[in-house]
Amino acid sequence: MSVDLSLDLRISAFEQSAGDLGTKQYNQTWGVVASLARGTGASQTDKVWTDSGTAAASANTVDLMGSLTDINGATISFAGGVVLIAVKNTSTTTGYNLTVGAGSNPFAGWSGAGANTRIIKPGGFEIWYSPIDDVVPVAGTGDIITLDPGANTVTYDIMIVGRSA
Repeated sequence: MSVDLSLDLRISAFEQSAGDLGTKQYNQTWGVVASLARGTGASQTDKVWTDSGTAAASANTVDLMGSLTDINGATISFAGGVVLIAVKNTSTTTGYNLTVGAGSNPFAGWSGAGANTRIIKPGGFEIWYSPIDDVVPVAGTGDIITLDPGANTVTYDIMIVGRSA
């Protein structure tokens, strides 16, 4: 399987206010455009895994080193490193937060340390992207991403991109 990655994230804000002699306007733009070629070296990728899931009052886990399958049903591993994790909380109910991280054998790449978590509010998303200094999961001690809905039922989308070697 071959994978090409294109990332295009743009944020535009338009400010407008009434002034003494007319309207003041200011447009602010921030953006990131990046791409990764096929392969297993720095700034390259050859593995992708996606899922739309539901965590119902207990945590779901994603094992980066052996339990995931690609679009053809073949087992994949991110043994060469993870370069992108994107998680969106697709729930629309206030207070239905999705806590990502911690848990058993946590993958610390996106949170900085195993015990750290990220809280994604309903309708919110987070993207972690590190194409050069990727983070390699460690089987059995640091390869699990935990998606915890607390006492609620939370729906989510997740994408993980990385390298096999």
